[in-house]
Amino acid sequence: MHQSLRVRQRRLRRLERGAAGGRAMPALVVLLACTVGMLISGGAVTLALYSHLIAALPPNPEVAFAGLNMGPAKIYDRHGTLLYEFEDETEGLRNPVKLRDISPYLIQATIATEDASFYHNPGVNVRGLVRAGIENFITADTGLLQGSGGSSITQQLVKNVFIPPEERYERNVARKLKESVFSLELTRRYSKDQILEWYLNQIYYGNRASGVGAAARRYFGTTAKDLTLAQAAFLAGLPQSPARYDPYRNRAAAIARQHEVLDLMVRRGYITREQAEAAKAEELVFAENKVTLLAPHWVFYVRDLLVSLFGLETFRSGGLQVITTLDLNLQHKAEQIVEEKIAYYESPRGGNCGCHNGALVAIDNETGQILVMVGSRDYWRADIEGENNNAIAVKQPGSAFKPIVYLAAFERGWTPGTIVYDQPTRFLSRYEGGRPEYFIPQGPISWQGPMTVRDALGNSMNTPAVKAAHFAGVDAVIDMAHRMGITTMSDRETYGVSIATGGANLTLLDLTFAYSVLANNGEMRGVRARNPRPGYREIDPAAILRVTDGRGRVLYDYAQEQARKQVVQAGYAYQITDILKDNNAKRRTYTAPEWQFGMPDKRPVAAKTGTQQGPKSVRDVLATWNFGYIPQLTVGVWVGNADNSLVNPNLTSASSSLLIWKEFMAAAIDMLRLPPKEFEVPPDIEWRYVNGHREPLVRGAKALLREDARSGITTGQLPTTPPRPSPLAEGQEAPQPGEPRGRAGEPSAPGRTPGPVEAPPIPQPTPGLPSAGPAVPTPAPAEPAAPGPRPAPAGEPPCRPQPPLYLPCPRR
Repeated sequence: MHQSLRVRQRRLRRLERGAAGGRAMPALVVLLACTVGMLISGGAVTLALYSHLIAALPPNPEVAFAGLNMGPAKIYDRHGTLLYEFEDETEGLRNPVKLRDISPYLIQATIATEDASFYHNPGVNVRGLVRAGIENFITADTGLLQGSGGSSITQQLVKNVFIPPEERYERNVARKLKESVFSLELTRRYSKDQILEWYLNQIYYGNRASGVGAAARRYFGTTAKDLTLAQAAFLAGLPQSPARYDPYRNRAAAIARQHEVLDLMVRRGYITREQAEAAKAEELVFAENKVTLLAPHWVFYVRDLLVSLFGLETFRSGGLQVITTLDLNLQHKAEQIVEEKIAYYESPRGGNCGCHNGALVAIDNETGQILVMVGSRDYWRADIEGENNNAIAVKQPGSAFKPIVYLAAFERGWTPGTIVYDQPTRFLSRYEGGRPEYFIPQGPISWQGPMTVRDALGNSMNTPAVKAAHFAGVDAVIDMAHRMGITTMSDRETYGVSIATGGANLTLLDLTFAYSVLANNGEMRGVRARNPRPGYREIDPAAILRVTDGRGRVLYDYAQEQARKQVVQAGYAYQITDILKDNNAKRRTYTAPEWQFGMPDKRPVAAKTGTQQGPKSVRDVLATWNFGYIPQLTVGVWVGNADNSLVNPNLTSASSSLLIWKEFMAAAIDMLRLPPKEFEVPPDIEWRYVNGHREPLVRGAKALLREDARSGITTGQLPTTPPRPSPLAEGQEAPQPGEPRGRAGEPSAPGRTPGPVEAPPIPQPTPGLPSAGPAVPTPAPAEPAAPGPRPAPAGEPPCRPQPPLYLPCPRR
């Protein structure tokens, strides 16, 4: 080709290349601009995403960690002895500690094992994350992020505290992104030492131990501060898989894991090879994996109180330190007595009682504080349903309820000297259209005929007690029970006059509390009830002295909560006490020497027994009860079976629960160093003759001489027309007694010097009735006879009462 042509072609190609380059330049500029724009907009998107995620982090994360660190409640007795440390239902035991109180070996072992770059990374283990990301993308047969982890210590902490449980184990980009952002923010706000302390107090170490403090105690019986290198390496290896490395189930795997941790510590430069080998050679002695629980029924009773006071969340994680009213030494003595006595009663020598369980409650009368609560003979025995707390289980107390019945009758005019008749009687049904509701069975002794209320209550006679309930009214009796501290019996429409002989449904704790009100002359003492129900007690027996939370704040103080209230006039309550402490009034029933209620030092003691009968026969016995008090202490005892099965019908309160009560009361007097003390006679009591006997009467109150001078009720062979009320029945004062003292131990009326006066006439017995007991007063002059009950037609029952009367059944 011609030279000039070639030159021209070369010039043309250069021009084309230049043109092409000129055309490509704008495209390059556009590409560069797009790249820069994407970086800028990507940064904006990233910032927006970060801000969105960080908004979900609580504004004060330290509050969440502080609450987490405090742990569940610890329960102590009144002297500071630990009874039980509760465990979180899912995470178990917690015992938070400060970082300075943790062994350096454990800190080093944890960092070497879990996050070697902890003190240098921004909260996220970048190298671990990259490695995990690569593995997650290339792992076969898995989806995105289904391979290894790579979480830092901070990320693990965030996951366990701020990620909801339902999301915690999901392995997806959203959850991992949220976890990483939270971790970066925590690292920005808090020091590494603070984050590490939170982590070590939160991480789960297996065997229901959360946090290093709990783990040190659970596995080695020591503190976190005193862990050896070998122990620290073992604990640091557990969080990866607590079940796999459980030393109680797989000791070989646990030791192998410990060796791995020691090798990692050498590699990270924390220890030398020689130290590691020495730690490997050290034999690990693991603590016995059992729970220490003292006074278990009491502990769980207090737990329920704490939950009602502060809520479940505070109980679980508030770090509550709870000082209770329980005296552990006295509790142990009660447990010992109950166990020994029940074991004896079960034996052939003890009568084969068929009773396998017992319960006991003791209350300090001055403060209303519960000192002892034995809920069963043995909490750990499944064969007797030992876990059931019979101290707060609803049962029927038999005759032990009678003092409350008579208290209601005393408010309406009966007195300890009022004459009542113990004889066969049927009562109208409250709900059955007039059919006889209740026939009172004969008690342990024969029908006694006329007797005073003092003797009737002292000897636990059934007929007079039911008559007292009829006289006062069933509703009034239930109201009295609620005033005295009974929290059950809300279904009052189900009760009739049989309530007097044990038909009441209540708890040992409540009735013991009610007897303490008697001991205090009608004053209820304890602590303010939270949310009391209208018509029920406003004061509860005290169980807690002081509660502080994990930050040391006082949440509850007995001194600020204690309360007192006069729920029954003092004189009426004292009348009951005066009967229950009168051993002469009990002589007909309690004949055996061992059945006597007195203490070895002959101090005044008031007491009452009760027997819960079976549902089918009066011969069936379900349980026995005994309640008694001195001025300083009230004790209640129950003996029976937790499943409400029958006991030996020959078992009596006097031969079972009374003996437990006597032995424990004597022991408590000695252990608490309680001096002998008389029951205080309240100012509204004055001593008067009633039916020939000197009795304590309530000053200014009306008093009925016999049953019932005003209600229209007739019994036995008394006239069908009520006698005229005596001056005493109309509220006038009875004559003053002619001597300064009556029965042994009775003080004269305070502030008076009794003068010589004439006692009322001695009453004469009614013809046709037994003469045992006090004489019945001579009837007033008869008035025109009121219509009596119609004769029973042929074929009808011989005893058919007419409203509103109760009538005696004829003797056969």
